[in-house]
Amino acid sequence: MTVPVLSFSGTRLWWMRRRVSGPELNNVPITAADTVILVGSENNTTWGFARELHGQMTVAGRRVITVEMNQLAENYPQASLLIILTSTYGDGGAPASADIFKEKLSHFHPTKGLSFGVLGFGDKQFSKFCQFAVEVDEALACRGINRLADCDFIDRQSTEQFSLWGKHIADLTGLPLNLNYSARPVARFELQLINRADFGLEVQAPTSILRFGPVAAKKSWLHLAKTEPSKSVCANSQVACVPDFCTISKRGTVFGVSFKPTQISGQQRVVYQLF
Repeated sequence: MTVPVLSFSGTRLWWMRRRVSGPELNNVPITAADTVILVGSENNTTWGFARELHGQMTVAGRRVITVEMNQLAENYPQASLLIILTSTYGDGGAPASADIFKEKLSHFHPTKGLSFGVLGFGDKQFSKFCQFAVEVDEALACRGINRLADCDFIDRQSTEQFSLWGKHIADLTGLPLNLNYSARPVARFELQLINRADFGLEVQAPTSILRFGPVAAKKSWLHLAKTEPSKSVCANSQVACVPDFCTISKRGTVFGVSFKPTQISGQQRVVYQLF
């Protein structure tokens, strides 16, 4: 019974990510692109903004290619504009689609006249708000590439801030950009804490296992997903993973499942389990 459940939940995750990112983009070949848009995203939410920018650039007559940051090519022979949209993962780290970007950047050969702009996506409640975007901006400048605009930031996927950024880029490039993107709402499910078990206090390695389930009278597909939590959990963090099923973020989201995280203090390790 385990395999069908994991297959179902994995397929659901793929569908949810696909729903956010949308259908495939109509990219031009690397050798023909005059505009390159690179996307750094952990759960694909940044892709919706990238898609809007891609479409507007195409309407404006640009030859556009939009790919993950990890797919940076060594050279774009016709490119004059490089735009990077990226989130930040965890404590200032790179998101999944950009975790080898800096390495690939060391082999990048920019064309003469290439300009770049970086737009970071994050949440100001975290101390290292858009830290990875700042690092990417600095890394590109260190390669001697001309900075089109200062690194800018979007807080909590603000469509208003994205639109204003687009107007700024339009003023700098002379392109008729009118960015108007609204993120699709993700379905959310309420969970309740079923029980909690604490271990390791005697050896100064406290670990808590929190078990969540659907709220009574609000059963959903979650009750099908009886899985084991991952073995490795970051210390002093509320981040955990259920293999092939879901990832729980610091903001209390399990890929469409919302709950109120239990307050954990000190260097305590936490494992979340859904059932």
